[in-house]
Amino acid sequence: QEGNEFQCEVLKNSHWDYNSAVRSICSNLRVRELLQQQSEFEGHAIYEKNDEERAYNLLSGAIDFNAMQSVRALGALICHLQSSIFSLEVDGTVPISSIREVDYLSCLRIDSVSLRSLGIFCEESHPNVLKGQ
Repeated sequence: QEGNEFQCEVLKNSHWDYNSAVRSICSNLRVRELLQQQSEFEGHAIYEKNDEERAYNLLSGAIDFNAMQSVRALGALICHLQSSIFSLEVDGTVPISSIREVDYLSCLRIDSVSLRSLGIFCEESHPNVLKGQ
């Protein structure tokens, strides 16, 4: 569709698998806020790259691992971030500062056609501008 600003990336089915997502979250997600809190409590390094059990315990305070669809979506998001924004990270991690819960009832979903018709983010050319220049 012309004028669509969103890019679509197709991920393998395995990226949406619950167990793969949990492994990806535990081995690749680094939440600075949680790491600092835990290191102050324990006084030593939180977990190594391969210590998924400790990572699971640490992250379970911020992520509901029983919410299967959310965990699957987060696993796929981490996969996407690793291949795009965080592709230059040496150990393949996705470092973030914190995790916050968003109340979906306070959010508004709006489709691209409605957003375009509102004209809030539209760029209009000045009528004196010649086409092609």
